Amino acid sequence: MSDGINGPTGVASVAAYVNANKLKSVGAFWATGIVGSMAYQWSRNIPFQLKLIHSRIWAQGMTIGAICLSGLATQYDVYQKTNAAPKKLVDSLKK
Repeated sequence: MSDGINGPTGVASVAAYVNANKLKSVGAFWATGIVGSMAYQWSRNIPFQLKLIHSRIWAQGMTIGAICLSGLATQYDVYQKTNAAPKKLVDSLKK
């Protein structure tokens, strides 16, 4: 997905950024989720104690999700690197 002049566009540029900045991407996902869940809890008409409890539960879930995303990003990077080597070998043998 490249227009040939300006480099990758759309999904390809997002994927390239996430691949280059894994920790920033996972941290941004986590922070956005935490802020969003707290904003939602504070907009509800429930007692303050329940708002805190629900926000903590969502924060724990988002933390686990961020850790899983970090692991998946790392494994995907390893997968790309290991599959690139055999392709290069096959291409060099075809010449």
